[in-house]
Amino acid sequence: MNPIAIVFHSGYGHTRRVAEHVHKGAAAAGAEIWRCLRVAYPWLSRRRKCRFLQQKEAAFGFREKPGGMHRFFHQGHPESWRAALTSAQVSAIEMSHAEVMHRFGYTLSAHRITT
Repeated sequence: MNPIAIVFHSGYGHTRRVAEHVHKGAAAAGAEIWRCLRVAYPWLSRRRKCRFLQQKEAAFGFREKPGGMHRFFHQGHPESWRAALTSAQVSAIEMSHAEVMHRFGYTLSAHRITT
């Protein structure tokens, strides 16, 4: 088996956690991991990263954007989605996805889980 490299960029930490899981899974399956490398953009602040992504989306589109949505990259603030939704909507999301949200480091406001 050829050695593999896991290369990722993580602005808020979510992709880093996914890369760590990929690393663990590949290693458990017997893969030779050459390197797990985080690519950083130190010249971009969080705010500038969001503007940078907004510009790229405007110029080239964003394939994962749901239909009917004006733009995918909105504010660039972690967890800003909570302010855009009602407390009932936040609770519904947390109830449905608590385990995954906990695993990826989200703070659950309504329904906390224990591990």
